[in-house]
Amino acid sequence: MFRHLAILLLLANVAFIETSKIQNVLKHLGKRYMPVHQIKPRDDLKPSYFEKYFTDSGAYRALTEEQVLEEKNHTAYEIVSLFVMAASANNTGYETAVTRLEQRMEADFVAEICGDSKQMNYYQYWKYLTHNAALYIPGAEFKENYAILKTDRFELKFSFNIYRRDTMGVDSRLEFDITMKTTHRNGNVFGLYRIVQGGDCPDIGKVSHSNRDSFDLIIDDVAGINGHNRTKKFLDLFTPQPWQLEHYHPNDLPATWLYKFDLKETKTFVCQEDVTDMVEYTISQFASWYFHFGTMWHPDAKMDLKEAFQLQVTQFQEDNIVARTTMKLQMGVTPDAPVRDWNFKFQAKNKGGENWVIDRVEVLCNPEVKYKQESLSAIRDIVARKFVDYVEEQNVTQWYSTVDFVKEFSQNGEVEYDYCDGGTITKTSGFQRFFAFIKPEFSAQLQLFTHDMGQAHSTRFTKYWIDKEIEPTEKAPDTHDFHFKTMSTAATENPEFEYEHEWTVNFKWDQMDQFYHIDKLTMGCEKEYKDGEATAANYMIFNFGG
Repeated sequence: MFRHLAILLLLANVAFIETSKIQNVLKHLGKRYMPVHQIKPRDDLKPSYFEKYFTDSGAYRALTEEQVLEEKNHTAYEIVSLFVMAASANNTGYETAVTRLEQRMEADFVAEICGDSKQMNYYQYWKYLTHNAALYIPGAEFKENYAILKTDRFELKFSFNIYRRDTMGVDSRLEFDITMKTTHRNGNVFGLYRIVQGGDCPDIGKVSHSNRDSFDLIIDDVAGINGHNRTKKFLDLFTPQPWQLEHYHPNDLPATWLYKFDLKETKTFVCQEDVTDMVEYTISQFASWYFHFGTMWHPDAKMDLKEAFQLQVTQFQEDNIVARTTMKLQMGVTPDAPVRDWNFKFQAKNKGGENWVIDRVEVLCNPEVKYKQESLSAIRDIVARKFVDYVEEQNVTQWYSTVDFVKEFSQNGEVEYDYCDGGTITKTSGFQRFFAFIKPEFSAQLQLFTHDMGQAHSTRFTKYWIDKEIEPTEKAPDTHDFHFKTMSTAATENPEFEYEHEWTVNFKWDQMDQFYHIDKLTMGCEKEYKDGEATAANYMIFNFGG
């Protein structure tokens, strides 16, 4: 039923709250749970003496201990309130809450999320906070017994929990340990200095099954369902063995799980860097996005597949599974590129007899990645490596040299091509139509001939030069030109001339694919060199036959 997805791929190819007694200066704050809409505005919480010291550290030092504790209590309540409002992008006051939290974060702010060894800085945590909020429905609640630790007057430490429900119907708990320090900045006494965030962690880090009542069948994630053979096989689609990978997919990312889509029911969503809400994709759009995602990202060659592709189940019921698969991937072709976690949340429904169909997929943003900016740098290296690989794979005695490498980077299978040959320009808007017209049996290949000693010979590429310079910009552009050069000779025993061509690759950003497509490829007119005149030191030699 879903075999055509393979065709589409080919073509488009997220403990300290147990303290129940708070220092005597603290008051219980109303009901056991307080819905977000009952939170008081910050202005109603200011002590009567607030205006006297919020910008004056000397005046703050003169406050009594009781006054300091009162301010700490009000500050803690405000921060809790802001995080509750920021727990869902659909909460009333969400945008105001996110803005106020951002203003509270200090330049040296750090966050630790769900046991991840990597700390987030201010910008990364803000990105995480805003994108994560899109995964949850409004109505978060928090317990009234948040706890404030005893510290000196210049530091505030407190803890609290938030409870919320995601778009797949799974309830989860967020645990916060907050550290603030006196800064007297932006009209506030305390600034956010450090956050340690834990809890059930359904979206990032290691999933916790504590305090759950729906995981009696789960032991060590999916080991408890070993008796359910078809269910286990379904979950194994997300963590395949090497021989189970479908090698038509770039960089061998798992792809067979796409066959479990229902064309009429499955909903797919992808997080885009500068968009707060998750963006909904059609099935074909998602297949195209995943193909091009696989062009940019690959597992670390030094990493075992069991480490590269991991599955964590957050809810398992007879007719419903909610889980997260984490792919640990590198971008581009640099061997020491950083390994980043990409999290895919999915919900599957049992259609009977353990026939599982994926109902919903959400691809989460990685706050470490400046996606468009990093894509621009990586795509140049990827295209250059692909070109070199294609040339080196060709037998130098063949009568053509391939430019078939461009199809992986095209949009809808079409790339505009310009070629200069004796002052004439040949132009096409479709590679297949163009090359089939010239020479049908070479329907995706470029025909090049070089004259030497008065005779026409096929062309042999010998050397290449890649332009590694890229002009830094504050924001990645929608279009970009990339240049490289080739040296070639006639495919004969003692060629008299060498020829230099400059190639220009025009990239164009596609927002839905989140990818820089090749929009146009230009091969410039040759420059003729005789008797080794061309001795550019930066040229690399093609390696034919090892």
